[in-house]
Amino acid sequence: AYGYLFLVLPSSTYTSITGEAIAPPLQPAEVPQVNNNLSDLENDNIKILWSKARSQWIEMNNVNQELIAVAKTAFETSLKRTFTNLVGVAPTQIFLVWFNSLFDVYGQPNPDDITANNQRMVAEWNPATRDFASVIRQIEDATIFAGFLGQPKQDFENVYAGELVIRNAGFFSDKLQNWYKKTQAERTWANFKTFFSEEIAAWYRAGCTTGSQAGYGGNAEAADEGSYAEAEQQYIE
Repeated sequence: AYGYLFLVLPSSTYTSITGEAIAPPLQPAEVPQVNNNLSDLENDNIKILWSKARSQWIEMNNVNQELIAVAKTAFETSLKRTFTNLVGVAPTQIFLVWFNSLFDVYGQPNPDDITANNQRMVAEWNPATRDFASVIRQIEDATIFAGFLGQPKQDFENVYAGELVIRNAGFFSDKLQNWYKKTQAERTWANFKTFFSEEIAAWYRAGCTTGSQAGYGGNAEAADEGSYAEAEQQYIE
Protein backbone atom coordinates (compact mmCIF):
# COMPACT_ATOMS: atom_id res chain seq x y z
CA ALA A 1 0.00 0.00 0.00
CA TYR A 2 2.94 2.34 0.66
CA GLY A 3 5.02 1.42 -2.35
CA TYR A 4 8.69 2.22 -1.94
CA LEU A 5 8.29 4.93 0.69
CA PHE A 6 10.85 3.06 2.81
CA LEU A 7 13.56 4.11 0.34
CA VAL A 8 13.32 7.74 1.44
CA LEU A 9 12.37 7.54 5.13
CA PRO A 10 14.18 6.41 8.26
CA SER A 11 12.66 3.22 9.66
CA SER A 12 11.19 4.98 12.71
CA THR A 13 9.48 7.62 10.57
CA TYR A 14 8.19 5.00 8.14
CA THR A 15 6.68 3.02 11.00
CA SER A 16 5.09 6.13 12.56
CA ILE A 17 3.36 6.87 9.25
CA THR A 18 2.35 3.39 8.19
CA GLY A 19 2.11 1.47 11.44
CA GLU A 20 4.25 -1.20 9.80
CA ALA A 21 7.89 -2.24 9.97
CA ILE A 22 9.95 -1.84 6.82
CA ALA A 23 9.89 -5.03 4.76
CA PRO A 24 11.64 -4.40 1.43
CA PRO A 25 11.23 -6.96 -1.35
CA LEU A 26 13.84 -9.69 -1.18
CA GLN A 27 15.85 -10.68 -4.22
CA PRO A 28 14.26 -13.91 -5.43
CA ALA A 29 16.35 -17.01 -6.02
CA GLU A 30 16.81 -18.56 -9.44
CA VAL A 31 13.79 -19.60 -11.50
CA PRO A 32 12.08 -22.38 -9.52
CA GLN A 33 12.39 -25.81 -11.05
CA VAL A 34 9.44 -28.10 -11.59
CA ASN A 35 8.77 -30.19 -8.50
CA ASN A 36 7.52 -33.60 -9.58
CA ASN A 37 5.91 -34.08 -6.19
CA LEU A 38 3.52 -31.19 -6.85
CA SER A 39 0.64 -30.85 -9.24
CA ASP A 40 0.90 -28.75 -12.40
CA LEU A 41 -1.32 -26.12 -10.78
CA GLU A 42 0.92 -25.91 -7.71
CA ASN A 43 4.04 -25.61 -9.86
CA ASP A 44 2.37 -22.89 -11.95
CA ASN A 45 1.44 -20.95 -8.78
CA ILE A 46 5.03 -21.13 -7.54
CA LYS A 47 6.26 -19.67 -10.84
CA ILE A 48 3.63 -16.92 -10.73
CA LEU A 49 4.69 -15.93 -7.21
CA TRP A 50 8.36 -16.00 -8.23
CA SER A 51 7.64 -13.83 -11.27
CA LYS A 52 5.77 -11.31 -9.11
CA ALA A 53 8.59 -11.19 -6.56
CA ARG A 54 11.15 -10.69 -9.32
CA SER A 55 9.11 -7.84 -10.85
CA GLN A 56 8.86 -6.11 -7.46
CA TRP A 57 12.59 -6.48 -6.92
CA ILE A 58 13.41 -5.01 -10.34
CA GLU A 59 10.94 -2.17 -9.90
CA MET A 60 12.31 -1.29 -6.46
CA ASN A 61 15.85 -1.21 -7.80
CA ASN A 62 14.79 0.98 -10.72
CA VAL A 63 13.12 3.46 -8.36
CA ASN A 64 16.15 3.40 -6.10
CA GLN A 65 18.55 4.08 -8.98
CA GLU A 66 16.38 6.98 -10.17
CA LEU A 67 16.48 8.50 -6.68
CA ILE A 68 20.25 8.14 -6.55
CA ALA A 69 20.58 9.74 -10.00
CA VAL A 70 18.45 12.71 -8.95
CA ALA A 71 20.42 13.07 -5.73
CA LYS A 72 23.73 12.93 -7.60
CA THR A 73 22.64 15.62 -10.05
CA ALA A 74 21.28 17.91 -7.33
CA PHE A 75 24.34 17.41 -5.16
CA GLU A 76 26.87 18.14 -7.89
CA THR A 77 24.89 20.95 -9.56
CA SER A 78 23.67 22.86 -6.51
CA LEU A 79 26.46 22.23 -4.03
CA LYS A 80 29.34 21.86 -6.47
CA ARG A 81 30.51 18.73 -4.67
CA THR A 82 31.26 15.25 -5.91
CA PHE A 83 28.73 12.55 -5.14
CA THR A 84 30.79 9.52 -4.16
CA ASN A 85 29.70 5.94 -3.70
CA LEU A 86 29.04 4.92 -0.12
CA VAL A 87 31.19 1.92 0.74
CA GLY A 88 29.52 -0.71 2.87
CA VAL A 89 26.02 0.71 2.49
CA ALA A 90 23.24 -1.49 1.16
CA PRO A 91 22.03 -0.30 -2.28
CA THR A 92 18.53 0.37 -0.97
CA GLN A 93 19.99 2.61 1.74
CA ILE A 94 22.28 4.78 -0.39
CA PHE A 95 19.79 7.54 -1.09
CA LEU A 96 18.56 7.62 2.52
CA VAL A 97 22.06 7.73 4.00
CA TRP A 98 23.03 10.49 1.59
CA PHE A 99 19.87 12.46 2.31
CA ASN A 100 20.30 12.17 6.07
CA SER A 101 23.93 13.28 5.89
CA LEU A 102 22.90 16.27 3.80
CA PHE A 103 20.08 17.07 6.21
CA ASP A 104 22.51 16.94 9.12
CA VAL A 105 24.62 19.63 7.48
CA TYR A 106 22.07 21.88 5.77
CA GLY A 107 18.68 21.04 7.28
CA GLN A 108 19.10 21.81 10.94
CA PRO A 109 15.99 23.48 12.35
CA ASN A 110 15.82 26.79 14.11
CA PRO A 111 13.23 27.99 16.65
CA ASP A 112 11.17 29.62 13.90
CA ASP A 113 10.76 26.25 12.14
CA ILE A 114 9.44 24.67 15.32
CA THR A 115 7.05 27.56 16.00
CA ALA A 116 5.74 27.53 12.42
CA ASN A 117 5.18 23.77 12.58
CA ASN A 118 3.25 24.06 15.85
CA GLN A 119 1.09 26.77 14.29
CA ARG A 120 0.34 24.58 11.26
CA MET A 121 -0.60 21.78 13.64
CA VAL A 122 -3.43 23.84 15.15
CA ALA A 123 -4.37 25.84 12.05
CA GLU A 124 -7.92 27.18 12.00
CA TRP A 125 -10.53 24.78 10.66
CA ASN A 126 -13.80 25.78 9.04
CA PRO A 127 -16.05 22.68 8.75
CA ALA A 128 -17.92 24.33 5.88
CA THR A 129 -14.84 24.40 3.67
CA ARG A 130 -12.64 21.54 4.92
CA ASP A 131 -13.57 18.03 6.02
CA PHE A 132 -12.40 16.56 9.30
CA ALA A 133 -9.95 14.25 7.53
CA SER A 134 -7.94 17.35 6.64
CA VAL A 135 -7.62 18.18 10.34
CA ILE A 136 -6.21 14.73 11.02
CA ARG A 137 -3.76 15.17 8.14
CA GLN A 138 -2.57 18.58 9.32
CA ILE A 139 -1.86 17.24 12.81
CA GLU A 140 -0.15 14.07 11.61
CA ASP A 141 1.86 15.93 8.97
CA ALA A 142 3.07 18.32 11.68
CA THR A 143 3.92 15.34 13.88
CA ILE A 144 6.05 13.79 11.15
CA PHE A 145 7.84 17.09 10.50
CA ALA A 146 8.39 17.56 14.22
CA GLY A 147 10.29 14.27 14.19
CA PHE A 148 12.56 15.58 11.45
CA LEU A 149 13.07 18.73 13.51
CA GLY A 150 14.23 16.65 16.45
CA GLN A 151 11.11 17.62 18.41
CA PRO A 152 9.01 14.43 18.36
CA LYS A 153 5.41 14.77 19.50
CA GLN A 154 3.83 12.50 22.06
CA ASP A 155 0.37 11.03 21.69
CA PHE A 156 -1.23 13.41 24.18
CA GLU A 157 0.12 16.40 22.26
CA ASN A 158 -1.74 15.28 19.14
CA VAL A 159 -4.89 14.93 21.23
CA TYR A 160 -4.51 18.41 22.73
CA ALA A 161 -3.92 19.88 19.28
CA GLY A 162 -7.05 18.18 17.95
CA GLU A 163 -9.12 19.36 20.89
CA LEU A 164 -7.92 22.91 20.35
CA VAL A 165 -8.75 22.86 16.63
CA ILE A 166 -12.25 21.51 17.30
CA ARG A 167 -12.89 23.97 20.11
CA ASN A 168 -11.80 26.93 17.98
CA ALA A 169 -14.06 25.79 15.13
CA GLY A 170 -16.91 26.87 17.40
CA PHE A 171 -19.45 24.21 16.50
CA PHE A 172 -18.81 21.14 18.61
CA SER A 173 -18.83 21.96 22.33
CA ASP A 174 -21.43 19.24 22.98
CA LYS A 175 -19.21 16.65 21.30
CA LEU A 176 -16.19 17.84 23.26
CA GLN A 177 -18.17 17.47 26.49
CA ASN A 178 -18.94 13.86 25.53
CA TRP A 179 -15.29 13.31 24.69
CA TYR A 180 -14.19 14.57 28.09
CA LYS A 181 -16.49 12.11 29.81
CA LYS A 182 -14.02 9.42 28.74
CA THR A 183 -11.18 8.48 31.05
CA GLN A 184 -7.74 9.92 30.47
CA ALA A 185 -6.56 6.47 29.37
CA GLU A 186 -9.28 6.37 26.71
CA ARG A 187 -8.43 9.81 25.33
CA THR A 188 -5.72 8.64 22.95
CA TRP A 189 -5.01 9.99 19.48
CA ALA A 190 -6.32 6.81 17.86
CA ASN A 191 -9.57 7.05 19.84
CA PHE A 192 -9.79 10.78 19.18
CA LYS A 193 -9.71 10.20 15.42
CA THR A 194 -12.37 7.50 15.60
CA PHE A 195 -14.65 9.39 17.98
CA PHE A 196 -14.66 12.73 16.20
CA SER A 197 -14.65 11.24 12.70
CA GLU A 198 -17.91 9.47 13.57
CA GLU A 199 -19.43 12.40 15.45
CA ILE A 200 -18.59 14.97 12.79
CA ALA A 201 -19.70 12.67 9.96
CA ALA A 202 -23.09 12.45 11.71
CA TRP A 203 -23.10 16.25 12.01
CA TYR A 204 -22.60 16.60 8.27
CA ARG A 205 -25.30 14.03 7.53
CA ALA A 206 -27.72 15.94 9.75
CA GLY A 207 -27.15 19.04 7.65
CA CYS A 208 -26.05 21.18 10.59
CA THR A 209 -25.11 24.58 9.27
CA THR A 210 -25.38 26.85 12.31
CA GLY A 211 -23.62 26.99 15.63
CA SER A 212 -26.80 26.48 17.64
CA GLN A 213 -27.50 23.22 15.83
CA ALA A 214 -24.08 21.87 16.75
CA GLY A 215 -23.95 23.05 20.34
CA TYR A 216 -22.16 26.33 19.74
CA GLY A 217 -22.96 29.03 22.25
CA GLY A 218 -23.67 26.51 24.97
CA ASN A 219 -21.57 25.87 28.01
CA ALA A 220 -18.27 25.38 26.24
CA GLU A 221 -16.43 25.76 29.52
CA ALA A 222 -17.97 22.46 30.64
CA ALA A 223 -15.77 20.66 28.11
CA ASP A 224 -12.79 20.45 30.44
CA GLU A 225 -11.35 23.93 30.42
CA GLY A 226 -8.24 22.64 32.15
CA SER A 227 -7.22 20.62 29.12
CA TYR A 228 -7.94 23.59 26.86
CA ALA A 229 -5.56 25.68 28.93
CA GLU A 230 -2.86 23.04 28.59
CA ALA A 231 -3.40 22.88 24.83
CA GLU A 232 -3.23 26.63 24.47
CA GLN A 233 -0.06 26.84 26.55
CA GLN A 234 1.53 24.09 24.42
CA TYR A 235 0.71 25.50 21.01
CA ILE A 236 -0.18 29.18 21.23
CA GLU A 237 2.30 30.85 23.53
